[in-house]
Amino acid sequence: MIRVGAEVVKSGRSATILSLHRDMKNTTHPEAVVGTFIVNGTSILLTRSPKWESGTLWVVPGGHIEYQESIEEAVVREVQEEVGILVKFEKVFAVYDAIEPKHFFKKRHFIFLECVCRYVKNELKIDNTEIIEAQWVEKEKIFQMPLEPFTRKAIESMISQGIF
Repeated sequence: MIRVGAEVVKSGRSATILSLHRDMKNTTHPEAVVGTFIVNGTSILLTRSPKWESGTLWVVPGGHIEYQESIEEAVVREVQEEVGILVKFEKVFAVYDAIEPKHFFKKRHFIFLECVCRYVKNELKIDNTEIIEAQWVEKEKIFQMPLEPFTRKAIESMISQGIF
């Protein structure tokens, strides 16, 4: 069975899908975004963004994947734009569906592609728009920080997978 638009195509025949309708004028599509978990030895880069609980929670750099941009390209670009460093993308290690995350400043539906990458070079230079503070945090001190829940979950996943 293949879904095509508002129809299901099954063995060459079409059937109309009956579905529940809701008010579509106030909804948007899910947004694919990368979270960049940058490892530098035994530290990871954590940041504060005014978009997440008015900057009181620690998150990681990241953002939208642009049209015709690969995940790897988005990771490298977002990190460069937000904190000014060069990283080497390794892999996507987790995917989370975040429907209207309560700590984000407005209602959104994100598909978080959590990516691990390694620090390569350059000094931190925050953009003071998307990021208001950044710091390298040693592994043993990470969970002492007030982390945004999806960030905490991703770091726990990194540790359980032996990535960090």
